[in-house]
Amino acid sequence: MSSLSRKGQRGLNKERLLLALKKENILVSSKNEVCFGNFDIIQEIFVNTSPEMFLSNFIKASLIKGHYSSNKGYQIESLAK
Repeated sequence: MSSLSRKGQRGLNKERLLLALKKENILVSSKNEVCFGNFDIIQEIFVNTSPEMFLSNFIKASLIKGHYSSNKGYQIESLAK
């Protein structure tokens, strides 16, 4: 069993995180930025999403991120390493 350096493991976790987010249909840009939708501050409405979808994707992304952050104290079984 080969061991990765801490930096190598972080890079691997980052790639797994991005893949998991994309599998959940959460938009990830080429700069690895997550987009949950746009909000029009003048009209006070979501433009290309709904409040429910925004919250759903935000919660999913937070939980997935926590899975790949080893200091959070939980793992999601379906994302097992």
